[in-house]
Amino acid sequence: MKEIILVYNETLNPISLVENIITRYTDPSKYSCNLCHITYGHIKMKNAWKEYLASLECKTEVYLKKSFSKKYPKFKNYLYPAIFTLDDHDNVKLLISESEIKECSEVEMLIALMKNKLADFHSRQNKKK
Repeated sequence: MKEIILVYNETLNPISLVENIITRYTDPSKYSCNLCHITYGHIKMKNAWKEYLASLECKTEVYLKKSFSKKYPKFKNYLYPAIFTLDDHDNVKLLISESEIKECSEVEMLIALMKNKLADFHSRQNKKK
């Protein structure tokens, strides 16, 4: 695996940013990006998530849904947030779906899920060899 791709369900424009900040703190249940909610505190990335990503043996790339869809058009209609893998042949595959991310209520749950998914991924890759 060449990299892990994190795709946040966010749009980058001033109005959306203000709306998201207000919603995130006034009614978190209506916030559209559970990946953001789990992995970020009030302002910055949570240390546990930052340290986990740094511990991975591959590169980590972060996209907002619009820029990811432009680069990988076949994923335009996916539900986001989501986490993907990119292999050495530039094939993108879904690793963790929007619904799986939604089931995580804290960063530790997401880290555990990702560890399990990556272990399964590596196990399947080793069987192919």
